[in-house]
Amino acid sequence: MKVNHSQQWNRMNQYVSAANFNNLSWEQLLAGLDAVRSNTLSLLSTIDDEAWVRSGTVMNNPVSVGIIAYGIAGHELHHLNVIRDKYL
Repeated sequence: MKVNHSQQWNRMNQYVSAANFNNLSWEQLLAGLDAVRSNTLSLLSTIDDEAWVRSGTVMNNPVSVGIIAYGIAGHELHHLNVIRDKYL
């Protein structure tokens, strides 16, 4: 099955646009970011050493658990940079 990456990005952008994040207060946005970060770190702390190198397929590309965690960290940094650049 061939994955159409453009369609996937369009669906994600539609979700973000419909989520109305602009209607949330600064406090609500930061609380949400903090909750997601805390829960993600909690989940990642349960992964044993052998699991970090296990792999699967995401968007027709091989990927390991470790690479997914690395991507999550990079995504958080992206959001922190947006906050710094736009709001601080």
